[in-house]
Amino acid sequence: MKNLKDLKLPRLKLSDMKIQKRLLLGFIIGAIFIALCGGLGILGILSSSGSLNSFAIVLILITIVGILSLISIYFSIVKTISKPVEELIEAATQFAEGNLDVNITFRSQNELGQLADAFRFAMQSLRYAINEITNKLVKIAEGDLSLKPLKGYAGDYAPIATAVNTILDSLNGTFKNVLTSSEQISNGSNQVASGAQNLAQGATEQASAIQELSATISDVSQRVKENTEHVTEATSYIEETTKQVQHSNQQMQQMLEAMNNINISSNEISKIIKVIDNIAFQTNILALNAAVEAARAGAAGKGFSVVADEVRNLASKSADAAKQTTQLIENSIEKVTDGTQIADSTAQALNMAAEQMANVQDTIRKIEQASTAQATAISEITKGIEQVSAVVQTNSATAEESAAASEELSAQAKILRSEAEKVKLRA
Repeated sequence: MKNLKDLKLPRLKLSDMKIQKRLLLGFIIGAIFIALCGGLGILGILSSSGSLNSFAIVLILITIVGILSLISIYFSIVKTISKPVEELIEAATQFAEGNLDVNITFRSQNELGQLADAFRFAMQSLRYAINEITNKLVKIAEGDLSLKPLKGYAGDYAPIATAVNTILDSLNGTFKNVLTSSEQISNGSNQVASGAQNLAQGATEQASAIQELSATISDVSQRVKENTEHVTEATSYIEETTKQVQHSNQQMQQMLEAMNNINISSNEISKIIKVIDNIAFQTNILALNAAVEAARAGAAGKGFSVVADEVRNLASKSADAAKQTTQLIENSIEKVTDGTQIADSTAQALNMAAEQMANVQDTIRKIEQASTAQATAISEITKGIEQVSAVVQTNSATAEESAAASEELSAQAKILRSEAEKVKLRA
C-alpha cells in the first residue's frame, strides 16, 4: 500500500439490504399466517360440529406455533443485529480511546457488514496515516532527515502531511545551514587560534628577547659605568704619567747638558794627554841623548847612563800610559757621543710622549663625557624597554587567552558539526 488512495471502501446498493427485507417479509408472513389461523379458529369455535372443534383446536395450535415462530424470529433477528452492533460499539469505544488495533470480526453483505467494513476502512486508513507519520517522526527523532515527503493525503489529512513535509524541509535547511556555519566557525576559529598562538609565541619570544636585551643593556650600562670609572682613573694616571714624563724630560735635558760637559772635559783631557805624550816623547829623546853622551864619557858617565835609562823607561811608560789613557778617553768620548745621541733620541721620544699624553688625556676626557652621556641614554633606553616589556607581556597574556577561547570555540564548533553530521540530510 503506497498511500491512502489505495484503500477502497466497498459500497452496497440499497437492494442489497437483506435485513430490512427479511424483517419485512417475516413479519408479513407471520401476520398473514396468524390472521388466517385466528380466523379459522374463530370460525371453528363458532361452529358446533365436533370436526370443526377439532379443526379449531388445530388452528389455535397453529396460531400458537405462529406466535412462537414470530417470537423466535424476533429473537433471532435481535441476536443477529445486537451482536455485531455491540462489537461495533466496543470497537468505536476503543477507537475513541486511541486503540487503532481493534479487530472487527463481523463480516456480512448487509448494512451491518457495510458498517463494519466502513469502520475497518476508517481505522485502517487512520492507522496507515498515523503509522506513516509516526515512522517519519521516529526517523526524524533518530536524525534521518533524508525522508521523502508525504504524498497522497486528502481531506483533513492534507494539512498534517503538509506540516510534516514543512518540518522536514525546514529541518533540512536548518541543519545544512548549521553544517555550513559550523564549518565556517571551525575554520575561522582555527585560523584565529593559529594566529593567536603565533602571536602569543611571537610575543613570548619577543618578551624573551626583550629580557635578554634588557639584561644586555643592564650589563652594558654597568660596563659603561665601570668604563667611566676606569676612564676617570686612567685620566688621573695619565696626568700623573704626564707629569712624570715632563719631569723625566727635564732630567734628560739635564743629563744631556752633563754629558755635553763630560764631552767637553774629555776633549780637554785628550789635549792634556797629547801634551803629556809629547813631553814623554821629548823626554825619551833627551834620555836617549843623555845615554849617548854617557857612553861617550866612559866610566865617568856610567852612573848618568843608568839615570838616563831610568828616565827613558819612565818616559816610555808615561807614553804608554798616555796612549792607553788616550784610548780610554777616546772610547769614553765615543760612548758619551753615542749616549748623547741616545739621550737626544730619548728626549725627543719623551717630548713626543708628553705631547701624545696630552692628546690622550684630552681624548680620554672626551671619552669620559661620551660615556656619561651614553650611561644616561642607556638608562632612558632601559626605562623604555621595561615599558615595552610590560606591553609585550600583556599582549602575550591576551593572545594566550584569545588562543584558548578560539580553541574552545573551535572545539564547540567541531562538536556542533559532529552532532549535525549525525543527521542524515537529503542530497
